[in-house]
Amino acid sequence: LFPTLGIVFEHGWPIFGADRYSYIPSALLVPWVAAVGSRVALALSKMSSARRTARCFPLSFLTSSLLCCLCFQSSYTASKWENSTSLWQHATAYGPKDVVAHYNLGCVYEREGKLKEASSLFEQALAIDSSYGAAWNNWGFIRETMKDYSGAEHCYRKAIALNGDRHYTAHNNMAKLLHMHGSEMKRKNRVQSDAQEIIYHYNEAIRIFPQYGKALYNLATYFHTLQPEILKGLNEAEFSTSSYQFNSQNFDLFDETAGLYRQAITVAPQLYESYHNLASLLLTHHSSILRTQEAASMLIEGRRLLDYAMATFPSYDRPKQLLPLVDDAWRRLPQELKHKS
Repeated sequence: LFPTLGIVFEHGWPIFGADRYSYIPSALLVPWVAAVGSRVALALSKMSSARRTARCFPLSFLTSSLLCCLCFQSSYTASKWENSTSLWQHATAYGPKDVVAHYNLGCVYEREGKLKEASSLFEQALAIDSSYGAAWNNWGFIRETMKDYSGAEHCYRKAIALNGDRHYTAHNNMAKLLHMHGSEMKRKNRVQSDAQEIIYHYNEAIRIFPQYGKALYNLATYFHTLQPEILKGLNEAEFSTSSYQFNSQNFDLFDETAGLYRQAITVAPQLYESYHNLASLLLTHHSSILRTQEAASMLIEGRRLLDYAMATFPSYDRPKQLLPLVDDAWRRLPQELKHKS
């Protein structure tokens, strides 16, 4: 078998990978077998029938024995490499100090929903090498899922401290943790500073990987739900890494939020909630400019987003609930605006 090589991306960086059923040594084995076989066939063709039989028996016996041994070894190896779980279980048993094996087995358990086993494997990996940033990030995600929010925060901060210049998922996870669970982490007196940190980490994730749809969507959702009193405080803060210009009069982030949703839809069209949320944003904002051409354009875009979401993701119900509101807003528009649109 010839090796099957490919390039995969780990945390935004390209690495080479090969299929575990492919072997480089086998490429050298083929010409060797062909050369030896041709010489044996030539020698046998020059012998008499009786002599050929006498010479072939030991050779056949040795060849059969070798093939049986190879078949047994292949069967044993195939049982270890049958799937990712058995492969990495074997690797951790064979290399108890192999941090990559422990990390990869933890990732397998995480995908299978075995959170306690995954948490234990990530902890073991970090006991071997505490500078392994990916293990800190994944352990943080497991602990967040298990509602250990302070433990998750500690893990995310460690991952960012070790690999913050390229670990965009850790930045996104840290921001999302504060965004979604800050009130449950006994941080009520840090709402303003948390808001600054949330925006910082989302921006860092997008800066490192501009096509990161989840971070674009998450930041858009955060801006969409940001309270005016918090936004007012952010207007007075200095953001060295933020490109967002805050409206000092009405603290409005409509353009920024809509732009982020549109970017998320472009780079990650599978994020179906982006369509509903952008349509909802357009519906809400059109009421403040009700009798302008822009309001009609917003409702048309909102209707198209909802139609696409319902056709593409039929099991997603929220667009169906929003659609009557968009239709009602369209009926209430002045007739001349509808004709112009």
